[in-house]
Amino acid sequence: MPKGNFTSAKLQSDGTVSVVGPFSPGPGDPLDRPMVLGFYLVQDSTEAGGKPTKVDGTGGWWPGQTDWFGAGGTGLKPGPAQATAIAILPHDEPPAFVTFTWNDTVEVEAAD
Repeated sequence: MPKGNFTSAKLQSDGTVSVVGPFSPGPGDPLDRPMVLGFYLVQDSTEAGGKPTKVDGTGGWWPGQTDWFGAGGTGLKPGPAQATAIAILPHDEPPAFVTFTWNDTVEVEAAD
């Protein structure tokens, strides 16, 4: 089974977020097929009674890379966030799509 998590989440100058994490196919997984993923990051509100902020995005991994990457929407602030992703990896034998998910905590970094 492939493994993944979030290494970093960084705010961009336009307020969007860029995420990165390690990825390696598991035993028996095709090494020549890209992976696609969807993710979301959730931050608790700093205001009393406020609602959490949720930002979602998409990303991928290509053969030969050691990390997956993705980009998401706006609304996050520097600080901790709960991070969840679902990935889809195509298989040849038998023809199928394998899905897997992971949860993590990541520190959202301010833009440079």
